Amino acid sequence: MNQDLWSDLKSRRLALLQALQDAEASQWVRAFEQLEKRLESVRKELPDRVRAFFVDVLWEIGAILYAKGIRFEEISVFDPFDDLKQSDTLEETLYYVKQHLVHAHCMIHRLETLNNVRYSAPIANAKKFLDMHYREEVTQSLVSRMVGFSESYLSRQFVKEVGCNYIDYLTNLRIEEAKRLLGTGIKISDISGRIGYLNPEHFSRMFKKMTGYSPKAYRDSLRRE
Repeated sequence: MNQDLWSDLKSRRLALLQALQDAEASQWVRAFEQLEKRLESVRKELPDRVRAFFVDVLWEIGAILYAKGIRFEEISVFDPFDDLKQSDTLEETLYYVKQHLVHAHCMIHRLETLNNVRYSAPIANAKKFLDMHYREEVTQSLVSRMVGFSESYLSRQFVKEVGCNYIDYLTNLRIEEAKRLLGTGIKISDISGRIGYLNPEHFSRMFKKMTGYSPKAYRDSLRRE
């Protein structure tokens, strides 16, 4: 990685962290997308250095959280640094970091706990629909018809107001419910169907991608507690 590129990445990292402190979620989303595009040029180069770059990002997010009296444990039950260690590709690394940014932004601005979010009517309705029907087979096309807006508008506005796209939001709802169900005696294959995944293998892949654990490993960890 040449020095100019490395300096540019550091600048973009600082821009991302500054944007994270803006209450408008679209600011950090835009900064993260710009960072993603810049990283395309190093996709196959120096994976350890790229991973170290994101470790620094996590530490800096931690410092922002700490200054506001928030601990990493409030963001996720899993260690974000372990997630990075387990990621095999740039895509996985970016996914883990982005998920952490979503939760960090919500906590920094207390968007969910203090109800400071004021969603527009279509996004509020879309979220409500997903919150109620995430266990079913729902598509963006269906949601857009339910709220009366085009898919392109819904997609843009959802990211702008919620801080993540429709698929990430839906997946997070499903995985959180899966975590709850894994604490019961329900079979993993049955849990898959209950949260909207008809293919148990696909469910297992998504669960591991989101948490770093297979469903079985997560259940085993609950039993050890």
